[in-house]
Amino acid sequence: MRLRPLLLSAFVGLTLSSGNAWACSSCGCTLNTDLGSQGIVTGSGWRLYLRYDLVDQDQLRSGDAAVTPPPLPTSQEIEQETRSGYTTLGLGYGINRRWSLDLQLPWIDRHHSTYAAGDTVLSSSDSDSLSDVRLLARYAGFANDMSTGFTFGLKLPTGSHDTTFAAGPQAGQRLDRSLQPGSGTTDLLLGVYHFDDFGPQSGWFANALYQHALTESDGFKPGDTVNLNLGLRYYWGDILTPQLQINAQVRGHDTDPDPTGHLSSGGRVLYISPGFTFMVNDSWHGHVFVQLPVYQQVYGLQLAPTRILSIGMSYAFR
Repeated sequence: MRLRPLLLSAFVGLTLSSGNAWACSSCGCTLNTDLGSQGIVTGSGWRLYLRYDLVDQDQLRSGDAAVTPPPLPTSQEIEQETRSGYTTLGLGYGINRRWSLDLQLPWIDRHHSTYAAGDTVLSSSDSDSLSDVRLLARYAGFANDMSTGFTFGLKLPTGSHDTTFAAGPQAGQRLDRSLQPGSGTTDLLLGVYHFDDFGPQSGWFANALYQHALTESDGFKPGDTVNLNLGLRYYWGDILTPQLQINAQVRGHDTDPDPTGHLSSGGRVLYISPGFTFMVNDSWHGHVFVQLPVYQQVYGLQLAPTRILSIGMSYAFR
């Protein structure tokens, strides 16, 4: 069983460790399907990949517990549901075995509904637009086998942050900044990773990613985010590779002119993520994963998902 095909089938997609990465507050968008940090991108050439993530935040939480919505009206906002579909198109280029570049173009389709403070009728919004573009570089030359490296780059303020409610008492009013397609800020991205094999049929990987906003937008600045990922994989032939990830995220409070937005932002999440990758041929690869919460601790009152679905395909030009 050759090592290269096994590694190629390990992970496809792109780095979304970011939960954050998107404007999903503490929803836990932390799944790692980064090609380079898994040992897949080891040479020169172009890659194209497409990934879709479905995040349905429908569980109201305070601290580390789910809560029942209080009777209406209330003195604070009570969110009902935030359902987000993230479609990310990525283009990667391997300069050589040590250096590679990635461009990530995320598109968000989001429905949001909430009871504003004092309201007894739902307000809702729908957005379908480009989010914040990411530019990443990777260096993998710390070890002869390219198993240890770091990533660095920027998240650019390309997504809009002026989406308004379309229906309900709040129609025409802007959504909270954490629910906008873009943050309006330029963020620094720094990461490290390592991968290895236990033997001929199994392996592991670990990576960390730090995100910090370098600028602010109209007084808003997203909180610092740290994502940690540990993964195990079993090489089940040359086609199918079962995977298991543990994904953790810690995010600080946002800086927000709205004190309610400041208090109800940030938190800590821990997910277990079973799934598998498959290899159609030497160029085509795919993945299917589901993230399941093990621990969720949010600041203030926030919506959280009970599961996150991720699917993707990758094509390597040869």
